[in-house]
Amino acid sequence: AAAVCRLQAAKGRDWQTPPPVLIADLEDLNGLAAAVPPAARRLAAACWPGPLTLVFDLAPQAGLGLGDGAATVAVRLPDCEPLRRLLRRVGPLAVSSANRHGRRPATTAAEALSELGGRVALCVDGGPTPGPVPSSIVSFAAGAGGRLLRWGRLGPAFLRRFAPGLDSSAAVSPAAASGSETAD
Repeated sequence: AAAVCRLQAAKGRDWQTPPPVLIADLEDLNGLAAAVPPAARRLAAACWPGPLTLVFDLAPQAGLGLGDGAATVAVRLPDCEPLRRLLRRVGPLAVSSANRHGRRPATTAAEALSELGGRVALCVDGGPTPGPVPSSIVSFAAGAGGRLLRWGRLGPAFLRRFAPGLDSSAAVSPAAASGSETAD
């Protein structure tokens, strides 16, 4: 909980949106999500590791310290094997993009240090990220049958291949606004 508090402070982020959690393997969902519907399992199997964040009702036993009253957890399985090896050793980690809240995510360690400066104790440079387009976010919280919250690197048509009932009517599309390419 103390580390999550420091993370939120470094980001300049309030507690309305708990930080997402990275996992090493699909099986790690079992201790974090209260329930994982079949459509969520199909999306995870097809898109993980990769640029997809799935939101679930938080399992009561998760014990992540994501903030008072946190009812949901946003989970991602990153496409970075060295990071997944670390996650296998330490367990799921609350994380954030390397930028101040509301600003463009850094894509290099130099950009991250420029953005966050003295707010972080350590920066590990694993090379540049695939680009500024964020992950797509699909919520299965509160009984949702799959609701696209943010269209990122994976577009609605692609995601519907695995979750045919996906509701994308209110999805925000940062990729479209920036002119970046997405898998559609």
